[in-house]
Amino acid sequence: MELRAAEWPVRFGGRNSAISRLDLMCRWQSLRGLAYIQAVSTSCASQELLQDIEVRPSGPGVDSEIFPDLIERLERQARKVPDELLEIILRNCAPLLAGDPYSGFAVSAGLASGSRPSLEDGIERAAAISSFWFGVPQVRPALAMSWNVGSFIGEWLSWSDGRVDTEKSLGIGIHPAPERPDPEDLPSWLMEFIPWGSTSSDQT
Repeated sequence: MELRAAEWPVRFGGRNSAISRLDLMCRWQSLRGLAYIQAVSTSCASQELLQDIEVRPSGPGVDSEIFPDLIERLERQARKVPDELLEIILRNCAPLLAGDPYSGFAVSAGLASGSRPSLEDGIERAAAISSFWFGVPQVRPALAMSWNVGSFIGEWLSWSDGRVDTEKSLGIGIHPAPERPDPEDLPSWLMEFIPWGSTSSDQT
């Protein structure tokens, strides 16, 4: 199951339609990863959920008839992600959104390589994502979230499989934990998921 795979654009598009489509792809990819995290955390996944996760995000996919129902099912599952896991992912977004000039390159390279394209296609995808990052600042939170969900899954699976020394490691995430990003710096479609305000999520 290629959880990080997505058919990211291979060229930059400055039109509102292209920007909106990329934001929807990021939402799709983020919800897909969160739904998987929830399934793994509870060791329970229906056949329907597994089939939904198998569907790879693509630009044309957001225009398909199945997209609204698919997103609704993934979102329903993603809402069940434990607060402490979502907190880690959200905090890891903060450094990327803090204005570091290298963040865009890290995110674009990570998303492009995670989709496992050919070398030429990967270079084009990374260039396109990087252009969106620097040219359309409002999509940065969505791109950062997509990348962090995939990164978290990779770290978590490595940690749980014993490829990371669980006796010596501090666990998953950045240590010390970054400050929480401001809510207005996160994608609007993510706002309902934020667990902040509960006493448990105040712990770092």
